[in-house]
Amino acid sequence: MISEAGISPVNPKSKVETNSIKTGDKKVEAKDLITELRHKYITILKSIYWEHFEDGQMQPGSVTTLIESADRALDHEEDDMADWDFIKSYLASDTYLKITSFLARIPIIGGYYRQKIFMHHSLAYDIIVNFVDAHE
Repeated sequence: MISEAGISPVNPKSKVETNSIKTGDKKVEAKDLITELRHKYITILKSIYWEHFEDGQMQPGSVTTLIESADRALDHEEDDMADWDFIKSYLASDTYLKITSFLARIPIIGGYYRQKIFMHHSLAYDIIVNFVDAHE
């Protein structure tokens, strides 16, 4: 047992490294282990996204967005996961929605832009449902 200070009660004068983990006959840094686990987790997420697409549970635009978010997370696997931040910025583009909503009120072209808004919300719903399902 190791105390909170990282001192072994068996030999109080020896400080035990709390940031490394013994695996078999060698030690692995906890940070390296976390990075490797994060890499495996993101790779599994990508395969789940693709499986949902192949099963017809996801639109092509949704799988593209979700796999891109996972690829970005893999590019920065040593950092905390921020795949939802990318997706949120993709879905919640205030400028796009404001402009499209304004154009949807113009009589001649409004129907086209109302369709665009509907498609955007449909894609957002599809991305969110599949993101949550894959992370469960």
